[in-house]
Amino acid sequence: MSPDVLVVGGGVSGLCAAVDLASRGHAVLLAEQHRHLGGRVYSFRHRETGDDVDNGQHLMLGCYHATLNYLRTVGTIDRLALQSVLEIPFRSSSHAYRLRAPVLPAPFHVFAALLGLGSLTWTDRLSILRIVPQLLTSKPDTDPLLQAMTVDAWLARAGQGAAVRRRLWDILSIGTLNEMPETASAAMFVKVLQTVFLGTRTDASLALPQAGLSRLFGDGGAGYLASHGGRVVLGARASELVVADGIVRSVIVGGECVTPRVVV
Repeated sequence: MSPDVLVVGGGVSGLCAAVDLASRGHAVLLAEQHRHLGGRVYSFRHRETGDDVDNGQHLMLGCYHATLNYLRTVGTIDRLALQSVLEIPFRSSSHAYRLRAPVLPAPFHVFAALLGLGSLTWTDRLSILRIVPQLLTSKPDTDPLLQAMTVDAWLARAGQGAAVRRRLWDILSIGTLNEMPETASAAMFVKVLQTVFLGTRTDASLALPQAGLSRLFGDGGAGYLASHGGRVVLGARASELVVADGIVRSVIVGGECVTPRVVV
């Protein structure tokens, strides 16, 4: 096989790269070692009920601009419901409360919603304001200290107490990054919060999938590639790279030799 581009790995990054290249007229071969696309963002069919069961990220935000653009490109954006107004119901064993943004211009609508969160004491609510200077001055793309820090460590440094972390920040960290705060990247979390807090009104709104994640991401991407001269192979591990003069000349994929012009 001699495609224009071989993309090794069919996770979200690989799918986005393959779709973008295909949209520019390149013949793309996407190879994934597993039997599904999407990496950790996929779903499987429950044997007894027939329902789609998601694995991976269950929550998106309006500030996920690149993700939403991908879904528009592959034609599955209609399977995602974006809130017009930020509203999040919370429930624990002893509390039920709701975070709802008032009709105010951004970013005041988010701060007002957080300060009105009924599950927190006024001390905890005011502690949220300590996050503001952090968001205004942090540079998550270039700060090596922030890039080496976990969400847990960053929240501690920002003076966020146990209650506000348990009832707000930890939930947002897990929901948006699909990682526990003890291991999630502080730089990624700060970048999300900067866009949510300092962006437009819809940047802070929740985007909720109305179909299984595989139908949203993997199936949409595979269908787009097929309709644009591309091909997807599953269960095909890239086992060997043939390199000459510092350039990958060929790749052994699923036991077959592929000689693309470019390898991603």
